[in-house]
Amino acid sequence: MNWDAWQSSSACSFTQMRRAMGMATMGMAIDGVAVTPDSAGAFALWLKAVLEGQGEDVACESAHGIVHLHIERWRLGEGLGLTDPAGAFVAWNELWAGACAAHARFLQLEMSHAVTDGVLSAHWPVRPDAAGAVST
Repeated sequence: MNWDAWQSSSACSFTQMRRAMGMATMGMAIDGVAVTPDSAGAFALWLKAVLEGQGEDVACESAHGIVHLHIERWRLGEGLGLTDPAGAFVAWNELWAGACAAHARFLQLEMSHAVTDGVLSAHWPVRPDAAGAVST
């Protein structure tokens, strides 16, 4: 197998592994917490608490059943000497994608990020799927 093919297949399996880890983490973390199972708001509040617990400054707002989380800078990744902070962030985000899937299969967690002057900012809209999730 050539290097490019190996790298592509490894990236896919690492992504799947991170997502599975997020699903397992959500299952353990949610035990004993009173949340509405299919709620975008409940998942967003859980994610906000986890992000704040690791030192992030998180803004949260809701409009039309969609909850938006935003960080101005990714503090967790700062000072680590990452050669590809955006790549590391995308990989780290798969934990939250897996947790969202474990929380409620009809929720959609989207993510966008930008790096400006070496500072990574991110935005997560959490929305119910049209298939019928409850939004609040």
